Amino acid sequence: MTIGRRIRIGDEKLRLITEHADNFGRMTPGYAESLLDKSFDINAEQAELRHRYVRKFKKVLPVIKVVRLYQIDSKLNAVLDFQMASQIPLVQESGS
Repeated sequence: MTIGRRIRIGDEKLRLITEHADNFGRMTPGYAESLLDKSFDINAEQAELRHRYVRKFKKVLPVIKVVRLYQIDSKLNAVLDFQMASQIPLVQESGS
């Protein structure tokens, strides 16, 4: 169930990026606000899911191994986020 949730969160990130790309050059304050809200919602859901994983892992693994696993997960996410970010243009105002 949580793997499916993790996939869904990734799909939501991809949908947001695609939406941004599809609307590039037509940025309005309202749309910019919507992008921010969706981005924060996705990040919050991802953080909550990671926290849930950590709680479960701490029940069966020593805490130091859980921290190491969390670090590896964080580093992998950082690499993926960097790769995505390098492909996403910065938001421009309409008509710029």
